[in-house]
Amino acid sequence: MTFLSGETESLVARILPALSASAAAAARSLPPRGVMTAGEPQMVDNPDSMLPGDGSRALVGSLAGVISGNAVIVVSAALAEAIERGPFGEQQLEAALEPTLQAALGELQEAAGGLVTLRGGREVDGELAFADAIAGETIVLAVPIIDASEHVATVAVLLEPLPEPPAAPVPDDSVNVDEEPVAQHEFRSFDEGSRSREPVHSLDLLHGVEMSVTAELGRTKMTVRELLALAPGAVVELDRAAGSPVDVLVNGTLVARGEVVVIDEEFGIRISEIVGMEPTSVAPPGRAV
Repeated sequence: MTFLSGETESLVARILPALSASAAAAARSLPPRGVMTAGEPQMVDNPDSMLPGDGSRALVGSLAGVISGNAVIVVSAALAEAIERGPFGEQQLEAALEPTLQAALGELQEAAGGLVTLRGGREVDGELAFADAIAGETIVLAVPIIDASEHVATVAVLLEPLPEPPAAPVPDDSVNVDEEPVAQHEFRSFDEGSRSREPVHSLDLLHGVEMSVTAELGRTKMTVRELLALAPGAVVELDRAAGSPVDVLVNGTLVARGEVVVIDEEFGIRISEIVGMEPTSVAPPGRAV
């Protein structure tokens, strides 16, 4: 016997009685061979016992909507032959049984609490009708259809069990709330730690860094035409008067001014002013770069 959890048991209790109406709806759409009636709906552990004789054929499809699983209608070999011949000519068994099974599922929607329909129906041999039922996991609800005293068809629903909601956490009584609190450790503030350190002379780290020093005699602006007209012997007028100090730039930034001198047949600059410093801070005369 299949064990049912609370949620699944509630669903089965609603679906099982409604299967009688489903089988009756299916019986009304099958070819009349007598008086067809729906039998007693039941939950079966051995679905193959619901097959209507040897050579039976079935339509199997997935359930779509508020419930999950498969839907099955199995017909006897004689009834399958009668359906295929049909009153209006030959027809495919699958095409004829699909609306029959859809009508049966329509009777379950109120009990299921929402839309229940068929998806992806396919024809199989009767022996394979319940092949998707997993023993101990799938709940098979079935209703036989009886013609007089002969079992000619079966309507079945193969339900997948519903997941159980997670259980509420149980308080652990083994935890002693009266335990002594964890000892707290006091840390020194960052300000206190920084005062105890020796000062770091950060500029000492830069003493070995090389920088580009440029002496600028003056500047001017020229058009492209004037620039292209330059030739050996041409004179370019700068924005500095004769005798004006030369600018000394470090990485493009003005840092000092001085005058041009010649040292061992090479040009140099004698610093006369450090930009931004008081006159008392100017380097001693005679220093050249």
